[in-house]
Amino acid sequence: MPLMRLARWSWIHRRAAYVAPFVGLVCALPSLARVGSGEHYVGESEPDSDSHGSGDNALAELLLWLVIRHPKVGIPLAVVVLVGVWWVKRNGPSAASQREVAATQRTMVSGSQVEQWVVQIKSRDAAFELLPFLDRARDIFMRAQDAWFKRDLSPLRPFISDANFQRLGVQQFLMAQQGVRDAIADVEVLDLRLVGYVPSPHFDTAHVLIRARMRDADAPANASDAQALAFARQKQPETFLEVWSFVRKPGVQTKAGQDALSGKCPQCGAPYLGGASNKCDHCGAIVNSGLYDWTLAEVTQGQEHRGPHPHVAGLDAAMAADLGLCMEVLEDRAALCFWRWVEAQASMSPKALAKVATPQLLAATIGEGRTRRYFLECAVGSIDAVRIANTGDWQQVDLNIRWSARFAENLNAAASSAPSPQHWRFTLQRKVGAQTPVENGLASSRCPQCGAPLSDNGSPECEYCGQVLASGERDWVLSSAVPL
Repeated sequence: MPLMRLARWSWIHRRAAYVAPFVGLVCALPSLARVGSGEHYVGESEPDSDSHGSGDNALAELLLWLVIRHPKVGIPLAVVVLVGVWWVKRNGPSAASQREVAATQRTMVSGSQVEQWVVQIKSRDAAFELLPFLDRARDIFMRAQDAWFKRDLSPLRPFISDANFQRLGVQQFLMAQQGVRDAIADVEVLDLRLVGYVPSPHFDTAHVLIRARMRDADAPANASDAQALAFARQKQPETFLEVWSFVRKPGVQTKAGQDALSGKCPQCGAPYLGGASNKCDHCGAIVNSGLYDWTLAEVTQGQEHRGPHPHVAGLDAAMAADLGLCMEVLEDRAALCFWRWVEAQASMSPKALAKVATPQLLAATIGEGRTRRYFLECAVGSIDAVRIANTGDWQQVDLNIRWSARFAENLNAAASSAPSPQHWRFTLQRKVGAQTPVENGLASSRCPQCGAPLSDNGSPECEYCGQVLASGERDWVLSSAVPL
């Protein structure tokens, strides 16, 4: 009897050995990551075609059972199914192309709409011209890809908001944890279009659709630039759509040749050489504040673009009490807190989070009993404020954040998991009566008292003026993060 069982299992294993490579072929997929890892974002209603779900597992199990128990039926059926799956994967619409179709539908605008927006902008800035503005967006996009590939983000500092700079830095850190670097090649911008313009008392926002194509692959973290390019060029080029949102203070005038792209301060025109403070040495202007020139405030995946922001409950009353308060600054601050929250869990260090979160939230995130979490392919789809209200001595703002990641407490487990769509409620709070420092503009990673950039030294205080930042006395701090 034992010999018969052994023979039966040996026969089953031989049959399974034939099927396993086919199942592996269907399920094996590459891991890619362009700037911001946007192509990894998986929305709640979007099936993750880069992973096999319960339906695929059930099909594989059924085929395996038929091959083992009824090989005359199972083997031909398995061949037909696997050939069909292979053909669909090769000739059918990919996940990327499906996202592109969804993004195209969400971002369609008429020529007359664009003309109306340009007229609106020119009514505030007579020197504004659409084509030079789009050319500038293209330039920043290409510089972003180059900086991301070279793993040196400092050239981007003058053109992007603090939250965007934080995001890119954290995503590079997460990739390094995984032992990989991004390899991209043959970057092309296929189309740029103005797809939205929203004026407000604090910032004008111009939404630019960027349709681009590139070759994208993961390379070992220790690969040279040349080796990484070789990895990328083995991949087929993929097309994607993103909406880049640029903000600028109303009334600022376009000054041709006087901006950070030209190596000049957009406020005074003096030579600007960059630096960690991101301030002009001559006039003290914070170059990426949006107070003097267009600043990249947000990158939204095309399929998540929603157009004008819906009204936020309690916003009008809050703005009446704080003339500097606006959605642009709030959501940039929330994005900054989100990425520092991710970094804190991935590093199990308070350095990133200590200045922008309450001590209670910090302890709940990385305190006693907590273990390191790995976030692979972490990407944000959207951040939307939904409510502002006073609760006792505190003013609180609730924001919904849609994001996705492969995450686990073990690097191997995270790498083998599927990207999981997440929908979380982040709550930021500050003392009632606190005022937004208008002079900082969109620069949301600065001390509200002295304006110094926030460092990652792990202290809840500003090392320049001693202001306690984690208390929420002067600025928004993260107080709660819960899944919805």
